[in-house]
Amino acid sequence: MLEVLSMKEISKKIIILLFILCIAGILIDYTNFLTCIGLNMSNINWDFLNIATVIVLFVVTYQLLSKKEIKREQNKHDISLLMLQNCYNECSGYIDFLDTEKVEKYIVPKVFGENGNENIIRNLQNAPFENESSFMDLVKDGQISKKQMELYLQVKAKYRQYVNVRITFHDIPAMYNPLQTELQYLLEKAIQKN
Repeated sequence: MLEVLSMKEISKKIIILLFILCIAGILIDYTNFLTCIGLNMSNINWDFLNIATVIVLFVVTYQLLSKKEIKREQNKHDISLLMLQNCYNECSGYIDFLDTEKVEKYIVPKVFGENGNENIIRNLQNAPFENESSFMDLVKDGQISKKQMELYLQVKAKYRQYVNVRITFHDIPAMYNPLQTELQYLLEKAIQKN
């Protein structure tokens, strides 16, 4: 049965063969074996040994750099997925955090009270997306697919809309409950795709 060899196996065999040839050449030269059997060494061109050494060094260096590059790219991809997962988990955490008691007792009075501060809504809207600039660098690098990016943007838009409606219309559950359901569906979908 014919055995199909991968590129990695072939390159390993070539490296081993070239290494054995280099060692054999050095031993033959050191022991003057060819002179002992009557061959004139001055007529032999030994440049092939230098060429073989350069080729071996090139192949070994290329493989090491290639392995490191593959590992680096895989690490970038894993980090981008981890950042997405973390963002989605934070969104879920904030949905749980924005329950009726906290919204009505603590958030609404601070936003719409005498010394109202609308930055609270903006801060809540942006909190899960704090690492977006780092995430976008990974997107530019091609670590995130178009579909993952589209889903991320959908989650972000729906989350921001939910936070705004949840606080603004805190006393009208019919306004924010459908948004919460849609957002939770999107989050579940996004988490499953990671």
